[in-house]
Amino acid sequence: MVIKALLLRELHANGVNPEDAIKLEDGERLSYSMLVDLILEMPEHHQQISTALHHIKSLNLDLLAYMRQLATGIHYSIQAYKG
Repeated sequence: MVIKALLLRELHANGVNPEDAIKLEDGERLSYSMLVDLILEMPEHHQQISTALHHIKSLNLDLLAYMRQLATGIHYSIQAYKG
């Protein structure tokens, strides 16, 4: 998938190994690669990701900070879904 390749390429360009993990607020760990897979399983995120990638490149935003925020949001969504 093109979006996954773009996200992984951007992470790599920022010096991140896709298997490195983000530590979430509750202490759980989530690899960047797994995060990308989770994002792409939710079609409602596709346009957000494309837009975010455009802004990250054009505004030179911190991709890692963005991914951490996204990971936390997805984590909370999953926890809420599980009940």
